[in-house]
Amino acid sequence: MNRASLRCFFLLCGLHGGLSAAAQDIGAEAAAETGQVSVEQVQQLLTAAEAATDVDPEIKKQASELCRAALAHLQLAKELAARTEKWGQDAQTAQQRVDEIKHKIEEFDSEPHTIDPRLSLSELEQELAKQEADLATRKKQLATVEAEPQQRAQRRKEVRNSLVAIADRDADVQDRLNNPPADEHPLLARARGLELAARQVVLRQETPALNSELAKYDAEDATDLVRLQRDLRTRRVAASQKRLELLKDRMKDARAAAARESVRKAQDEMISTIPTLKAYAEQNRALAETSQEIAKKLDAAEKDLKAAQDVHEELQRQFNQTRSKEEIVGLTSSIGAMLRKQRTTLPDEAERRRQVRARQPVISHVQFEYMDYDEQRQRLGN
Repeated sequence: MNRASLRCFFLLCGLHGGLSAAAQDIGAEAAAETGQVSVEQVQQLLTAAEAATDVDPEIKKQASELCRAALAHLQLAKELAARTEKWGQDAQTAQQRVDEIKHKIEEFDSEPHTIDPRLSLSELEQELAKQEADLATRKKQLATVEAEPQQRAQRRKEVRNSLVAIADRDADVQDRLNNPPADEHPLLARARGLELAARQVVLRQETPALNSELAKYDAEDATDLVRLQRDLRTRRVAASQKRLELLKDRMKDARAAAARESVRKAQDEMISTIPTLKAYAEQNRALAETSQEIAKKLDAAEKDLKAAQDVHEELQRQFNQTRSKEEIVGLTSSIGAMLRKQRTTLPDEAERRRQVRARQPVISHVQFEYMDYDEQRQRLGN
């Protein structure tokens, strides 16, 4: 129905009665237009509905809502068509992408992982912050690809169920198109017909989209693409962790060297200083030696932190994997046995709480010393 015929339709409906018959005709016309309904048609009717002045407000509201729903259906159909094409391309290029991943793995394994020896302590600290952020990102990427096989297994079930249900849903929509409500206002009948026709467009686009998705999974599974993606990301995580360790070792050496240099300078000052400044030189020497001790304690604390983070990440990984398995197969006896086995390897919660309590006095002492040193720094600045 073009714009001119649409105007004629409303004019005739306004001049003559017989809304029931008009509604029947519009429902039949919408059924005939199934698969051909366009955004322009729906938008024209929406504009006409909103501009109508001699139609009950409730009917206008319902018709407008149906038109907006039809527009949403057509947008979804467009997105499904794009996904169908994308998944089809993914299936066709699966082997090509596998070859590219293998090449990346080979290149990655041959790359040297070293730290520039010219970096200063401040530059090392900046690089460390950057590498920690990169490692966090790579770990998230690895977790995503590790969960992919189980998610795909669940998704395959959902797709098969959807494919079975589409025929029934399509038949239901077609029946509603062929048998519109009697005595319905022509505007509402037209809007309902377009909404149902747009919904049917979605249903008929959904089948090729779902089949294309399954084809993508089949092609990628056949070429072992997901496993290779996991291998590449595992290597990237390991490389980031190795680089972090190298950075921390370099920082530890740099801090120790800086502390030793501070002690040496302080001792030299004590020898050469004038008597009136000797007390300040002695204080400077004591602070330098304290800094040297702090560097050692900081190194030990960083190692403890790394160990705790590793334990937490491993527990989180096990939890995510177990939850995914349970969602797919249910709480079976095998899942129960696995949970009981994992429970025996969990850290002692009481011991962890005791360690947290034991650290509180250390944290308080460090905070107090920090404030004390800050006050000394302010006095020296004055």
